[in-house]
Amino acid sequence: MSSYVSPRASSCILGIETSCDETSAAVVMDGRRLLSSVVFSQMDEHAAYGGVVPEIASRRHVEAIIPVIGEALARAGMELGGVDAIAVTYGPGLAGALLVGLSAAKGLALAAGKPLIGVHHVCAHICANYLEFGDLEPPFTALAVSGGHSHIYRVRDRRTFELMGRTRDDAAGEAFDKVARAAGLGYPGGPRMDAAARGGDPDAIRFPRARFADGPYDFSFSGVKTAALNCLNRERQKLALAPIAVGAWAGSAPDGARAEPGAAQPHAPAPPALTASAPIAGGGAATPVPSAARPPSPETGHVPGAPRPPAADPPGGGLCGDLGYGLPPAFMRDFFAGFQKAIVDALVDNTIRAEMENRTGRIVLAGGVAANSLLRARFAEEAAKLPGVALYCPPPQLCTDNAAMVACAAHGKFAAGEFSPLTLNASPGAAMP
Repeated sequence: MSSYVSPRASSCILGIETSCDETSAAVVMDGRRLLSSVVFSQMDEHAAYGGVVPEIASRRHVEAIIPVIGEALARAGMELGGVDAIAVTYGPGLAGALLVGLSAAKGLALAAGKPLIGVHHVCAHICANYLEFGDLEPPFTALAVSGGHSHIYRVRDRRTFELMGRTRDDAAGEAFDKVARAAGLGYPGGPRMDAAARGGDPDAIRFPRARFADGPYDFSFSGVKTAALNCLNRERQKLALAPIAVGAWAGSAPDGARAEPGAAQPHAPAPPALTASAPIAGGGAATPVPSAARPPSPETGHVPGAPRPPAADPPGGGLCGDLGYGLPPAFMRDFFAGFQKAIVDALVDNTIRAEMENRTGRIVLAGGVAANSLLRARFAEEAAKLPGVALYCPPPQLCTDNAAMVACAAHGKFAAGEFSPLTLNASPGAAMP
């Protein structure tokens, strides 16, 4: 361990985040007060390939990391010498992307004589809530849900996270992204599906939910993902359309309608110019349900058979185009609404049951999927039924990857004098400490 400074409760920490496709830096005071936050997103560039391309992500991080850190310090009104420590995500994430942030953080720590604090990415997501809710303290039950994680934790204190439930295959965000690509929504799939599901009947198509006797709080989303592809292909068969191949998970489409990620794309958009933003202040088949057997949807109020209100177009495109590659827009809205409901039901039900066991009185949401509008609404509805249980859900800007959460998570380690050596390496599959 490094020991550049004596541990103390007060801290001013520079955080650095490069685990996937956002390059971010932020300065946080005392683990609660945000002085600055800068995020450079590569989302538009990766959208051309249907998902994040690790090599491109690493290259963009190299280009952006120093300007982003400089901007974060400038917005906080300080120089590097004014911070007490430098915190950085060491994993999990993309190996090349993590190494960029780690290399920058270690170099700055060595040059400025500041302690280095390695932070676990999922821990940081959970700690983001401390920035928004000044009264939040452990213990609480936390759901961390993103493109790479779907985990339930019993958080006993700022540094103790006990795993209660996990995904046994795909993460929820991964299932959203893969089904969105297969259905023609593109990347990022989660927010686009959230928008495309509006106006759809979530009870028109019943997707399977997985349960485990040997892991009551565990998740599985591979079965519902397969059921979704089968559902699309059954509808396509009715219209004598070519089936969507399994390769659609990776971006392919029937009749060569979409290029494979990584294939030659001479007309792909050029990399965006560097600009910074400050965002913070169980297997089975899908089963169509007969209209007569369905009550009005509690999420939308839609009565089966009644005209649907117009739905907002998802970001980056309308509901017609190549959505479903030829399937009717009304069916696709019901498809997206039903699929989204299946994912959300599993996340909400397992977390609520975990909290009923924990009896902490607090449920905390974290991660990119926590920005999903249906997930937030369902949690608010279910938490209201539990006397004495408060729900903590950060704003969408704190749900996605950012360095403010990294600096916040590092505060507890700084106060305890728990510093990392300059030999700290990237750990793409890091387990929660």
